[in-house]
Amino acid sequence: MNEPDLFIELTEQHLSVSVRDGDESLGTAQLPVGLHPLADQLDPSSAGDPPRPEQLTNAVGLVVDHLDDIDREVPASVACLGAVLHGEGVQQLASVEAGHEVVLPVVLSRAELEDIFRTLATESAAERSSNPGLPSEWVHPILAVATVAVAVVRGRDLSQLTLGISS
Repeated sequence: MNEPDLFIELTEQHLSVSVRDGDESLGTAQLPVGLHPLADQLDPSSAGDPPRPEQLTNAVGLVVDHLDDIDREVPASVACLGAVLHGEGVQQLASVEAGHEVVLPVVLSRAELEDIFRTLATESAAERSSNPGLPSEWVHPILAVATVAVAVVRGRDLSQLTLGISS
């Protein structure tokens, strides 16, 4: 038996998490944090443009706290050594890293994800709009996607994260 992996789907309102060992599901959980709530929390009108450091810390912490809940709801998640993030905005995040549209799946190191997050978090919306590979409708929500990605690698202490499609 291999170590199971986390499959995390970012939807508009929540994160759907499943623990899988190959094709076998070992359990699922739904976490009450998603693209819109995070994007709202990081909205320039309340969080600043770019967001204030404490706003970013709170957003990452919120996701990490909810990821900790997985271990209670799906005990098999403790053994997970890898994770796949898919869903809303994941394609756009991979494209920002590459500087052009990419085909998923893409594996990014923790250092690459930290760099993307740091760059997006310190840019104003106007600066983010000049990122190659980032469609204009994603200028604001891309920061929420990057927040989830960096929270996953930090919270689960992963060296890399696959941005891709659910298998």
